[in-house]
Amino acid sequence: LLAANWMVAIRIVMAVLHAALPDKPWSDRLERSLSAVLWAAFVLWVSGIDDIIIKWMKSLVFSVGSAKLSLWTVSTGVVWVGIILIFAMWLAQFAQKRIMAGTRLDLSLRIMLSNIVRVVLIILSVLIALPLVGIDLTVLSVFGGALGVGIWALALFDPGRGADIQLAEVHPW
Repeated sequence: LLAANWMVAIRIVMAVLHAALPDKPWSDRLERSLSAVLWAAFVLWVSGIDDIIIKWMKSLVFSVGSAKLSLWTVSTGVVWVGIILIFAMWLAQFAQKRIMAGTRLDLSLRIMLSNIVRVVLIILSVLIALPLVGIDLTVLSVFGGALGVGIWALALFDPGRGADIQLAEVHPW
């Protein structure tokens, strides 16, 4: 009975994932891989080995800035970000279908609105998922600063790409 319930849960997760992801060759591989990982997690849980693995993951601690993170925290963070991101992508596809079905707006405006909705939902999903796991959003300032320096260096050392970045800042289309 437990395995049957787990199989139903995996099928529901795979159906939601299939609805959220685009029809690409990599999405089929991702679905199969995720299904295999979920079945492996079930086997580990039934055998009781998962407690040993979780204790080991919690013992591996490293610091990022002033925050201390364990491998378990990072892993659960990735899982929650993935779950919320898949939900956001599914919601974005739903919104895109609704926006594209309308005829009152120009086609280019509908495409732009659907892209804006997708980007906003993805950013919100990450900003919602990280505090759920216990990762302070100020930790992201380190990565945001590195990204800004990287973009600045790209613009500085590659004149053609730098012009594209400056153009995107002035005219965001």
